[in-house]
Amino acid sequence: EDLLRTPNFIFVYIDSDIHKRYERNQIAGRKPGDTEMTFEEFVQKDSDDSNNTIEGLKKHASSVIENNGTREEFLVEVDTLLLKSILKI
Repeated sequence: EDLLRTPNFIFVYIDSDIHKRYERNQIAGRKPGDTEMTFEEFVQKDSDDSNNTIEGLKKHASSVIENNGTREEFLVEVDTLLLKSILKI
């Protein structure tokens, strides 16, 4: 909470649809078994306590970026947010 009161601090919450997160998880395969995980297993894993805590932070965010598109679309959103923050528009 102290950070939220810090001048020029921007708390950005990046959100994405669970289906998109599952798709990306399947492609990335960062952990053993990720590419074999079913959607139902992914949903169960996603609903653990740490993810619930992270989702609770959304209400405190200065801005929310929806990350459901391409990497390029995401970067445009980030750039736009940074420009708005720097220029105070």
